[in-house]
Order: sequence, then C-alpha cells, then structure tokens
Amino acid sequence: MLPKITILLFLLHSVLVANSINLKTLNGAWHMQYLDGKDVRKARAILEFDAKKMHLSGFDACNQIEGLLVKNSSSYTVKSMQIRTMPCRQSIHRRVKRYLHKVLKHPFTLKKVTHNGIKGLLIQSKKHKLFFKHMGERSWGFGLL
Repeated sequence: MLPKITILLFLLHSVLVANSINLKTLNGAWHMQYLDGKDVRKARAILEFDAKKMHLSGFDACNQIEGLLVKNSSSYTVKSMQIRTMPCRQSIHRRVKRYLHKVLKHPFTLKKVTHNGIKGLLIQSKKHKLFFKHMGERSWGFGLL
C-alpha cells in the first residue's frame, strides 16, 4: 500500500498538469469577448502571444501594449509592460483597458475553455475573468519595438 504522502503528491501533480497549458497553442491573436461575464466585444481588445519569445502584445481597447510573459509556479504575469498612451473613446474602452491591465500585472492563470459555445482562452486573476476567442496564427503587427 502506498503511503498517504505519495498519494497526495501524485494527486497534486495531476491537478497541476491538468491545469497547465502549452503556450505554443496560444500563439497568434486573441479577441476579448467577455469581461467578468459581460460582453465587451465592441471594445476590440486583442492580445497576441508569441510563446517562443515569451512575448505578449496587443491592443487594450485604447492603446497598443506589449510585455514579457513570465511564468511563476502555477501562474503568469506580464513584466516590463509598455503602453503607447492614447485617450479612450468610450466608457467600455476605459473599463476594458483598466481591468485588462489589472489582470496582466498580477498573477493570472491561462486555461482553454468553452464559453457560450465558443472555444477560447480564459485569463483569470483572483478578481477577474477575461474570455478570449482565437483569431488566428497571423501576426497583427502589434508591438512598440
């Protein structure tokens, strides 16, 4: 019979592996669909992942953004985020920008999920859930460098 600690370690490893995501499957552009369950497609926030360079770029609904994707033990953060500052046009744009920046600056998880019948990516922090739909592998030319 296996000792209890071995069983617990096996179960913990199984949970961590089940929740991990292959970053290569995220390559390309992703369009934000929902912010905490509310439809925000009109804001046109887009993130583009480059797993090889661990780089994230995109459009936060108001500005071009980019930064380095850093993996922590079971979560991610974006470091060295650069923002090309432009004024936001509408309140939905300001809200999406504010919450997207909050999520990216603090630890968040990445999970492939299905939401309202759409397969996509869930970026989740302690307080917020952002759902994105994959747009494709093509580079959209985001980036400030």
